[in-house]
Amino acid sequence: SLERSEVYIAGTVVALLYAAVSIHLSLQSVVSLIPMVIMYMAMLTDIATSILANLRILKAQLLALYAFGIDPLSTPVYKKYRMFVNLARFTLLFVVLEAAIHAAFTSRDDEAYWLFILLHQLMELVIAIGIGWTFRAQPFNVMFQQVQQVATELADQLLPTITTVEIRANEINGANLIAWRPSLDLNGAAPHLPATLVVLNPGDEEKPQPGP
Repeated sequence: SLERSEVYIAGTVVALLYAAVSIHLSLQSVVSLIPMVIMYMAMLTDIATSILANLRILKAQLLALYAFGIDPLSTPVYKKYRMFVNLARFTLLFVVLEAAIHAAFTSRDDEAYWLFILLHQLMELVIAIGIGWTFRAQPFNVMFQQVQQVATELADQLLPTITTVEIRANEINGANLIAWRPSLDLNGAAPHLPATLVVLNPGDEEKPQPGP
């Protein structure tokens, strides 16, 4: 589910975009294009930010599951990660095609306007079908809520250290991993985190960490 702030931001951007489009259709001038382009860029920024935020969270969950000795590639979390990767690709494809179509027909006369509309509608149809197919209802959708609380808490601890959203399959794959199943219980299991190297300056002493 979306955070309340995300809903407010998305609603505001869409409302301002609608107002900018209405102004452009009323004035039909080059100057009226500026607010519309600005709002399109704001909407694109909001979408890209949301996609990247979801990918970071999902990457943290994959690393947490890997730390518990579970094969992340067998989990619904990895399926959802691939969904958002495809969403990012469709978003980039939409931006590229949108810019290319508008650039190709900017200096053309009205006789080619039908071709502009045809290409634009086909582009939107292909993107919509691609996103709809990617996020179609699937049997594992109900399992998204079954990620153990222990893994979720560990993912929250790992999240601040994650600065990228890309993760390769070979980074979270290997021997001695067990396949995920809905009945898998992580309560009481200890994650296998990599050892941390602490470098002390001469004269410094390591202070013990306070207990929970």
